[in-house]
Amino acid sequence: SYTVLMKLLVLGIGRSSVYLLQYIHQYLIPTEKIACTAVDSNTELLQKRQQEFPSINFLLTSIEEILPSFDIVISLLPPTEHIHVIRLCLQYHKHFFSASYATPEIKALHQEALDKGLLIAM
Repeated sequence: SYTVLMKLLVLGIGRSSVYLLQYIHQYLIPTEKIACTAVDSNTELLQKRQQEFPSINFLLTSIEEILPSFDIVISLLPPTEHIHVIRLCLQYHKHFFSASYATPEIKALHQEALDKGLLIAM
């Protein structure tokens, strides 16, 4: 048998991310089927989270630069940023998840995602 490694990208690591990062660190990464990288613009917070969750890779980089190499994107960014990230996900054929609300602009991309076999879950 072989292990399927899914590459998970978490965008934004502020306060609302702690429970998600904890779950990924404690339950998903030990399965050796998930690798996770989290991106944020706050260097201090990146260092803090790296100490809290050593099995997750924390980076200060641009979304555009890193997104193409991942399978699944989870956005914890402010809601106004989601449309840009979703468009990148559609361009690079990546699944997108967020606990935010779906704006009419986001809903308009639903059919494109379905046609590409992608999930956009809000």
